Amino acid sequence: MPTEAALIYGMARQMYEDIRYVAGNNPKEVVDDDTAKMFNNLLKNVRAVFPTLRQINDFDPMAPRTLKYKDAMVVVGQLASLLKIINDEHNRLSDAAAGRARAPQQGQGAAKAPAQGGNRGPGAKAAPQEEPLFHDRELYGDSPPKTLTDEGIVPFTLDD
Repeated sequence: MPTEAALIYGMARQMYEDIRYVAGNNPKEVVDDDTAKMFNNLLKNVRAVFPTLRQINDFDPMAPRTLKYKDAMVVVGQLASLLKIINDEHNRLSDAAAGRARAPQQGQGAAKAPAQGGNRGPGAKAAPQEEPLFHDRELYGDSPPKTLTDEGIVPFTLDD
């Protein structure tokens, strides 16, 4: 069952796609009453679900017929991106909690994990890094790169 965060993000993403479609055809058309009402309801729902999220205070309700679709697309896109990060973080925390719940208890046949860092021999690889909360999907696709070069740079190649 989807979480509230996932539903709110889905609504914002769909609204962004709808506004992007209109803006693609006529970016200077002003936002109509229905679109402004839809955004304001979305903003109200976001504030109800995430009352402690300070970044939401930066979003003002839309006044119909005062904002062009190209500008509305930017605002809704920013809101959708913020909600995507929140949704991903919620999923990551939920997965981590579920993983801890499934892990065997210490002393019940579970093997003790070797200590990280410290006494690694030459040629030993560093522990894998955690996935960042946000990465550029246009460059790296759905899964972020897992390795860095010795200089701390993400390897990047263009597909042929």
